[in-house]
Amino acid sequence: MSFQDKSFYDTLSYRWVSLDSTKLIEVDIIPASVTVNLYAALLRFRCKDNNRTNDMDRPDLYDQQNTEEKTIQVRLMRELYTNCNQFLVWIEEIADGISRVDAKSILEVLCSISNDNLPTPACVASAATFRGPNYALKSIGVDDHPWWERVWTAQEAILPAKKTFL
Repeated sequence: MSFQDKSFYDTLSYRWVSLDSTKLIEVDIIPASVTVNLYAALLRFRCKDNNRTNDMDRPDLYDQQNTEEKTIQVRLMRELYTNCNQFLVWIEEIADGISRVDAKSILEVLCSISNDNLPTPACVASAATFRGPNYALKSIGVDDHPWWERVWTAQEAILPAKKTFL
């Protein structure tokens, strides 16, 4: 696979969790063990009607304690994320206490901010209607969500031209 072939692959970002709890998947008919969080992300992003090529970083793919090996991997990440077709971010399932409506509403707000052609969502009409979506936004914020704790999160989020957050 060439990093230059943007139509060939999507990248997937997710929060690593314990390797003690895993699920079995097939990658090109070869069994592979993945964390439960990666498994949940793959289920959410899978395309049932066609194949999708994803690049995902797994903590068991290389020696996390080997600084030289990690340095090589991090250097490759710039090219990988810059040239991907799209960048998929798994923020995880909706947190307890947040409704699906509020979670969807805040995503609509974020989309409308980034695209002038989209209508302003109804939830921003008043402080009362924005309270729930604002709480949903806080749950995925830099201070509150563990996805942001990863060192290379900023690089992943900035480099790709097309991004999808779930």
